[in-house]
Amino acid sequence: MPLVLLARPLAADTWAAHGGQCPPDWLQSAPHSPPCGVSGENTAALVADLLAGPQGMRTLLQPIVRLHDRAIVGYEALSRGPQGSVLESPDRLFAAASACGRTLDMELHSATLALQRTQGRLPPGCFLSVNLGPQALACAAQRLPLGGRQDVLLELTEHLPLDGALELSEAVSSLRAQNVGLALDDTGCGFADLDTARVLQPDIAKLCITVVRHAGQGGPLDADIAHTVAQLHQLGCRVLAEGVETQAQHEALHAYGVELAQGWLYGRPVAVDTALRSLSQIRR
Repeated sequence: MPLVLLARPLAADTWAAHGGQCPPDWLQSAPHSPPCGVSGENTAALVADLLAGPQGMRTLLQPIVRLHDRAIVGYEALSRGPQGSVLESPDRLFAAASACGRTLDMELHSATLALQRTQGRLPPGCFLSVNLGPQALACAAQRLPLGGRQDVLLELTEHLPLDGALELSEAVSSLRAQNVGLALDDTGCGFADLDTARVLQPDIAKLCITVVRHAGQGGPLDADIAHTVAQLHQLGCRVLAEGVETQAQHEALHAYGVELAQGWLYGRPVAVDTALRSLSQIRR
């Protein structure tokens, strides 16, 4: 399975059909069905309740470390529904929001809570990565409480073809003017990753779990991963390996020149207060 980055623009006929412009719904995700065991009516009510305020929505933090010494340098914010509820897991939570046409609202609400719950609490030199899809990223500068924050990276969570990346370039420039950085999720697994990185110039490119799981197995796969890392470095990105679970993966990724990592080897997602309390104890 080739793991090198691919670069493929939007199909020419699709591009031409829209007068050389990105199709108006290109940045929109396809709707999901309600989660199993939840009716459409109940889904809408549950989602509306969660979006009405902070109650029920939980923010977890998973540590991001430097590979060479495993020091914590950041956290990824992860959202969960009410504990023990049918919408506790993130896949069910966001599938429910999608089923009633409220994906954008759920992404912005989750990001807002993560930003509010970490405001002024991260130690110097530590950053927060917050996940957003293309639509949410496009309006993040206007819709999220980013004022005064210099410790935030917004992580684009969906693969984009070339014209989709171009569509977002102005929004990314506006965010950079506010000292907000950009990360690309799942790099190396989908098409046009390299084009997207060239256009948006992310601060961090995250190697997807599928790539990371092959690290250290030897042969051409290792060479492909090393080549992907080198390409991203040439574009000025720091590379973060996601889903690291074994010491062998850690050592191989370090040998490839990967700077940052996250995964169960370093720490699982925990509540904001727990994560920051633990970090404070480590740094004493």
